[in-house]
Formats: sequence, structure tokens, C-alpha cells
Amino acid sequence: MEIQRFTGFAKAKVRGFIKLPAKSLIAPVLTFALALLTACTATPRELPTPQELFGAVEREVALPAMVEATDDEVLAYLGIDSPDYSACAYYTGENSLKPDEIAIFAAIDEPAAERIEAKLRSRLEYMAKSAENYLPDNLPIIERAVVRRDRLTVAMFVSADADAIAVAYADALAGSGGKEQE
Repeated sequence: MEIQRFTGFAKAKVRGFIKLPAKSLIAPVLTFALALLTACTATPRELPTPQELFGAVEREVALPAMVEATDDEVLAYLGIDSPDYSACAYYTGENSLKPDEIAIFAAIDEPAAERIEAKLRSRLEYMAKSAENYLPDNLPIIERAVVRRDRLTVAMFVSADADAIAVAYADALAGSGGKEQE
């Protein structure tokens, strides 16, 4: 008799378990499936290219006359080799007495982004040491320079308007939906 009661109790529990969760699981399962489908169909926005970011900055901030550097000049001035980036926009001021430089790189991967950021910081240190000895009036401009990394995009802004350039750059990134500073 004890065994029959246990078996009957087990059957009743099994029947109740099957009926109750089947109804209560419908809404969560459908919600999960809908969320999964929505996530899979959304297309992420790509970050703007370095040239597009420079163009956005140029439209928003009155920059001095600048010259675009070649890959060889990027390597010579910054020590950044082209295998580390897929695209770059590196501009220097036409007036060599001013420290104006804007550099924006799309690194190929995370380690390359770290190397590029380190090279840009080294460039600023070099510029500061040079300014101390040769053009001390430029030192405050160099000290206000900005270096930032947003995922695989690394940038440096050396200008009297570095803050305004950084804001225009951040706005261009935010407009792309890709701002994510590290």
C-alpha cells in the first residue's frame, strides 16, 4: 500500500508538472525568441573612417592650414608602421613653427591600437622636450594635447583648439553610434 501511494503521488506530481509549466513557459519562451530574433537582425553601425572623422572635425573647427602626411612620413614622424593600421589621417600644420598635428588611426586589432596609442604619447613627449629647448611658447599647446582611444580608433590632437577638436571628434563618433572609450 505504501508503494502504491508513492506511485500515485509521483504520477500526480508528474501530471501537474507537465501541465503547469507548459502554460507558464509560453510567454518567457516567446519573449526570448523575439529578443533573439531582434538581436540577430540588428546591423551594428561601423565607426567612421579616419578621413571621415577628420572631415567632421574640419567642418566644426576652424583649423590652421594643414598638410596630409604620407605613410612614409607617418612612420618617420610617429614611428607607426602601416601594418598596424587599416587607414589613417595624419595632418601637420603648414607653419612649422606651430605644433599643430591631428592624427587619427584605425588600428587592425587591439594590440595594434595599444602600440599606436603608445607611439602617439611618445610623440607628445618628444614634442614637449623639443618645445622646452627651441619654442617654449608652444609648450602650453602641447601640454593641452589630447590622445584618446575608442575601440580600435586612436587619435591625437595637438592644437591651440585641442579641446574643440576633441569635442567635434567625440560628436562624430557619437553620431556613428560607435563611441566607446577604453
